[in-house]
Amino acid sequence: MRKNGDFFWRSASMTDVGARRELNEDSILERKDMGLWVVADGMGGHQCGDEASQLVVSMLAALTLHGTLEDREKQVINTLKGVHGELQRLADEKKAGIIGTTAAVLVLHQQKASCIWVGDSRIYLSRYGDLRQLSTDHTQVNELVRLGLLNAEDAKLHPAGHVLTRAIGGNGILEPEIVRFPVQIDDIFLICSDGLTAMLDESEIATELGRWPAAIACTNLMNTALARYAKDNVSVIVISVDDVDEMDMTMINPVLKRI
Repeated sequence: MRKNGDFFWRSASMTDVGARRELNEDSILERKDMGLWVVADGMGGHQCGDEASQLVVSMLAALTLHGTLEDREKQVINTLKGVHGELQRLADEKKAGIIGTTAAVLVLHQQKASCIWVGDSRIYLSRYGDLRQLSTDHTQVNELVRLGLLNAEDAKLHPAGHVLTRAIGGNGILEPEIVRFPVQIDDIFLICSDGLTAMLDESEIATELGRWPAAIACTNLMNTALARYAKDNVSVIVISVDDVDEMDMTMINPVLKRI
């Protein structure tokens, strides 16, 4: 729990290798003290995917975010660009082709949020029970949907569904995408790797986020994915935004009950 202006936030996080993989190439970061949460998913089928995702998390964990939300965005993006260059260097050194990873980053500061992402790890917002995907998948299939060459239903079963168009450590210059917006009390954020969304549809995710506190929702989402024999690594972070006045009442009530 962390106070920020008139808001508190709570969060919970889990990552699991899943039912079919031998190595967890996902990495997660939960820094409530800085208002920073990250899911990174090392590129499956490429060498050192776990090292790539761990480098993203370790470099972001070393930051001390400061200044405005825009200042904090710049710190995150500059760090991701540094990781991008380092992974390209390592790939050249090891003659490994590509050593890459996705990254989905949420930054909360005062009463504003910034979503920064590369790849197909996702960031969702649940507001008044309505679930909305804030990020857009950087995949070939999503590009076909955007161009009107493929419908959303067919895209779910397309064999190239996980071919990325952007990745940290991939070819060329890194271009993270950013969405910035005001935060409201009772907002709930979900950051996850594609291992979760492959196992649960958005209506199921919306139900869990709307029904339970962050820690229980996080556990339920993970347990459901694993119960369905998740074919990929699964990472889940749930963040809820609370009113400071409600938090104060929660702390007072147990005392009143003992009198």
